[in-house]
Amino acid sequence: MLAFDKFVNKYYVNVEIIAQTPIHVGSGEEGLSPLEVDNSVLKDSQGNAVIPGSTLKGVFRSTLEQILKSKNINVCEEENGKPCIDQKERKKYKTENEWFAHIEKNICEVCNLFGSNSFSSRVFFSDAIADQNRQNIENRDGIKIRRDTEITADKAKYDYEIVSVGTTFKTDILMENVEDYQVGYILFLIDMVNNGLVRFGGKKSVGLGKLKFNYKISSIDLEDVTQGKFEPQPLDPIRIEEIKKATLDYLAKAGEKNV
Repeated sequence: MLAFDKFVNKYYVNVEIIAQTPIHVGSGEEGLSPLEVDNSVLKDSQGNAVIPGSTLKGVFRSTLEQILKSKNINVCEEENGKPCIDQKERKKYKTENEWFAHIEKNICEVCNLFGSNSFSSRVFFSDAIADQNRQNIENRDGIKIRRDTEITADKAKYDYEIVSVGTTFKTDILMENVEDYQVGYILFLIDMVNNGLVRFGGKKSVGLGKLKFNYKISSIDLEDVTQGKFEPQPLDPIRIEEIKKATLDYLAKAGEKNV
C-alpha cells in the first residue's frame, strides 16, 4: 500500500459528461413562491446545473462496494459503526511505522481508495458544472400514488425540474499515490456508467439519470518531477489497457483468497 508522506504519482481525468436521458439532481429546497417548482435542480450562482462532486464520488464508491462484495472481498461497514480503521486505536501503537502496518493489514479496498473518517482519500471529484451554452432545464409534472391503494393521493400533483438530454457538464477527477489496479477501478466504473449500468440523481426508477463520460487521462510521477517534467502526460491506449488488466488480475487473486 502506498503511503502519503512521499510523492509517488498523480493521475488526472478530465471528463465531459453528457446527459443521455434527463437527469434530476435536486437542491433539496422547496420554492417559497407558488409559481416556483416543488423540487428544483441544483444550480451554481450563475444558474448552471451542477452535479456535486460528492454525488459523483458517492455513486462511484457504492458501486465499487457492490462489486467487491460480490467477489467476497471484505468491505467495512463504517456507516454502521464498524470501520476497518478506527482512529481511536491509534494510541495502541507506539510508532508511526506500527500504526501504518496496522492500516496496511486491515484497511478495506474501498476506504483505501475513497478514504474514511480515519484515512485520507486517494481520489477527489470536482463538481460537474453544466456548459451554459449546452444546457436546458425543463419542468415536469409528477403525481404521488398511494402504495396501499395504488390510486392517486390527495393533493398528489407536484412538479420538478430536470436537466434535458444533451446537456453537457465538465468536471475532473484527481488520484494521487495510487496503484495501477486502483486507477483501473475508476476506469471500470466509468465504463459501467457508459454502458448504462450506473445512474445518477433522483427518479432513476422512471428512466432518469443515464450519463456518458468522455474522458482523457494523464499522469505524472516522481521520475518525471526529478527530471524537471511538470506537465502530466496523456496515457496511450496500450497503457490504459495495462491498467485495466492489472485491475482484473487483482480482483481475480483477491477473489480466490476469499472463496
